[in-house]
Amino acid sequence: MKIVIELWLKARIPFQRKDTILAKIEKLHKEFGYVKRNKGRAGSQAVREEAFKKRTKNLFDVAANNALDVLTNEEDKAFLLAQREPGRRGKLGSVDTQLAAVEARYAQRREQQERLRQRAEDEASTSMTTVELESSSES
Repeated sequence: MKIVIELWLKARIPFQRKDTILAKIEKLHKEFGYVKRNKGRAGSQAVREEAFKKRTKNLFDVAANNALDVLTNEEDKAFLLAQREPGRRGKLGSVDTQLAAVEARYAQRREQQERLRQRAEDEASTSMTTVELESSSES
């Protein structure tokens, strides 16, 4: 399950909650037990096996139901649609160098802003001086 989630993260496609994914896998495993147990029987067993095979083809489709609505990048949307087609014609390629460069610049900018904010806080705290008041009380 961890590998599947890592792949969907690389594709930047929102996915279902982990417990939902696990429940889907457990349900399919239980169904496999039923199909396996009746493998020698004739009749409707062949239909059950075919139905099971069809469900296993979508085993790794763990994208969120509203993933197409959430995605803004058209390339990501096209990839998700390709993954949902029969035969899964889409594939994950190498690293998108343009997007990686944009993200690196964004991270660098955020880091620089954080350093400037921290420096301003440090200067503000050191520039504050304490003033002691003397009391002139007569006894």
